[in-house]
Amino acid sequence: MPLFVVFLILVVIVVIAVVWRRLAVQRTEALAARTELSEIARQELLPTVKVVALGASGAGKTALLASMFHRLQTPAYTDYYLKLPHDQMTVLNRAYRRVSDPAGGWPDSTRTGETREFTFTCIAHVDGDHHEVAQINYLEYAGELLTEEQEGGASEQRALVEYVDSAAAVLILLDGFRIKQLLEDSPDGALHLESALTAYVNLIFAKTYPVHFVITKWDLLSESEEHDDQRLRMVRDLLLSYPAFASLVRAKSRQRVVRLIPVSAVGRGFARVDENGHVVKNLDSRVRPAYVELPLSVVIPDVFHQLSHTLEQTAKEKMFAEVEDRIKLDSRDFLAHMGQRLSQPTARALRAAFSVVPGVSGGDQLLDLWVQWSSRPLAERRDNLLSQLGAANKEAALIYSSRQRVLDEFQRQVSILEAKFPASRL
Repeated sequence: MPLFVVFLILVVIVVIAVVWRRLAVQRTEALAARTELSEIARQELLPTVKVVALGASGAGKTALLASMFHRLQTPAYTDYYLKLPHDQMTVLNRAYRRVSDPAGGWPDSTRTGETREFTFTCIAHVDGDHHEVAQINYLEYAGELLTEEQEGGASEQRALVEYVDSAAAVLILLDGFRIKQLLEDSPDGALHLESALTAYVNLIFAKTYPVHFVITKWDLLSESEEHDDQRLRMVRDLLLSYPAFASLVRAKSRQRVVRLIPVSAVGRGFARVDENGHVVKNLDSRVRPAYVELPLSVVIPDVFHQLSHTLEQTAKEKMFAEVEDRIKLDSRDFLAHMGQRLSQPTARALRAAFSVVPGVSGGDQLLDLWVQWSSRPLAERRDNLLSQLGAANKEAALIYSSRQRVLDEFQRQVSILEAKFPASRL
């Protein structure tokens, strides 16, 4: 073969090599700019949990939420804490100041059209480090949306029903003041309880998500800790005498444990019922919230139990798809792949071609350099992918260990609840 033909062939090969390698480098750079695999693992393994607290107007939904956040915004009492966006934090802190001020009034009831969603981030505090475990979306709404006929607020009512349908768990808040009235044979207590239970049963009876019952304003119902469980047993028996309540408990108990959780946003001695039948504050008192963290401790493990398999399966599928996309070869990778996979006959032919080019010696060395140069993008991509996979596995292990730390803390609090209130287990 004439030398100029060999030379021309080699020039063409070199030009093609340069162009194709540049394309391979561009693809490698594009892949490197994509989301890190560790971030994908974090996004897929950290769930967003939608929790709805269903409660009639005046049941104390805002007071309980504000008191719960005030207690759990630092890890002073637990191995985890809750974080809110700043604007939402100011809303709940303002509500808590109103609740805890003995000279002030109670927070205003949420008005129709003021439905708000609070986005809590649950963070594990482990050995001084902070690791996100889950995001909890908690809905606050006007109680009348469930128990009263709506005209102008019909769209808000539909939105609430849709939110409840898509929830991961539901807490049903029963007004302790109304239960107190019921225990004292007041017709107002029976009327309000019947109205609320009818709305709740109709809304969630056929749903499969976890449901627990929370008795608010527990401080109005029990005068001393020594009689707490006895009083709760009396309240439980009273509630179970209502067919709507009993049927809902039976339906939900077939799937998991259903609990009756007493809570007080202010604690004993802060409030009382005056001679006019109104709940008022005692001026010389201070708030001592009781059991406000228990609803979260009860409901979140149930949700994780439901979601854990789905979360892990979805994360695996997403990671496998992402890795497959990053390692697959396309036309731009042909040259690099060819450089790595050269057959011996092809290699010998190329070495021979290099050796006959005028003024060129060391064909073997030139070919080796060319192979290394052309295959470098694939090698870099492989090394980057291996590094990212290692980081993703480390991130997943950290999430699992942090989650288990928080779930263990939740379980500890549930054990305390059952030990102190055996009657809480329905």
